[in-house]
Amino acid sequence: MSEESFFRRGGPDVSVFLENLLVALLSAGLIFYFQPDPMTAGIAAVVVLALCMIANRSKLGEVFGKSVMPLLVGGLFLVAYVEIHKVPAAAMVLEAEFDEFYGEQYYAVISTLFAIITALILVKGIELFDQLNQAVNEEANQIRSIIGFLVYFEDETSRDGSSHIQTLRTLLRDYCQHVSAPPPISGSAANGAILKQTAEEIAKLEPADENDRVALQEVMRGLNALFITRSKRISASQAKVPVYMLVILTFMSLAIIFPFFLVSPEPFSHTYTIIFVLAAFCCFILMLLLDINSPFDGFWHVDLEPYHQLEEAISEELAMKASAMAATGA
Repeated sequence: MSEESFFRRGGPDVSVFLENLLVALLSAGLIFYFQPDPMTAGIAAVVVLALCMIANRSKLGEVFGKSVMPLLVGGLFLVAYVEIHKVPAAAMVLEAEFDEFYGEQYYAVISTLFAIITALILVKGIELFDQLNQAVNEEANQIRSIIGFLVYFEDETSRDGSSHIQTLRTLLRDYCQHVSAPPPISGSAANGAILKQTAEEIAKLEPADENDRVALQEVMRGLNALFITRSKRISASQAKVPVYMLVILTFMSLAIIFPFFLVSPEPFSHTYTIIFVLAAFCCFILMLLLDINSPFDGFWHVDLEPYHQLEEAISEELAMKASAMAATGA
């Protein structure tokens, strides 16, 4: 990733700076609370400060602050609990044991939150995927519509007019090639130039009768719609499930699995099965979301076949028209 794309232009936002400053202060407070040796405390402070500075300058600053803040707040509440009950720090770490009294309440809350968050993220991801898929189909239909109306100019136009139509077909074929090229080009500058040149070629068409005038209006309307659907496709291809939502889901997954590590397993205990199933299921959900977040790769991907079909159909039509024009000229 280049420096220009990763780092912010013009410095960090004020809100992001304040979030990361609060993260640094809370981290420093927790570090000094546990009273490590001076070297460990210094290293930890330098690491936290460096991370906050990098986050302030990068586009990941908002994710960093919002991801670390809940952990620090949880740590503060844990410290408050320890101080209220006067629990030694060593006992808190070495003698930790999951209280069965709170087990049912804990899992009821965690499972409910996990289900809500997972549903929200999946719905968001599927909506973004469907929007991109719909934009791709709409764009391909607009190109197909323009190509279809060009047929009305074939018989009545002059040889120069036929040349303009062939040029339009060539431009739209190149447009399809660029969109469906591996990896797919979401917002290629070349496609913008192609559409501009297409508009110039359409302006050169001269309708010979009323049918041609109606067809020309439809072609112009189709080109305008193509500009709009292209913008929709570019916007939809750049829309992703926010990284912060994936971070939340990861924390929730760990919150579900971690308490089992505080219970000593018995021989042939069902704990082994539960840990395996929960870990595999949470990983499956995360992999599914990552797959949806990469709409042009992976198992769940946007089908670009409409562009390939259009490209083949236009190429065949260009070859037929070129042969016919060559035979006429001969």
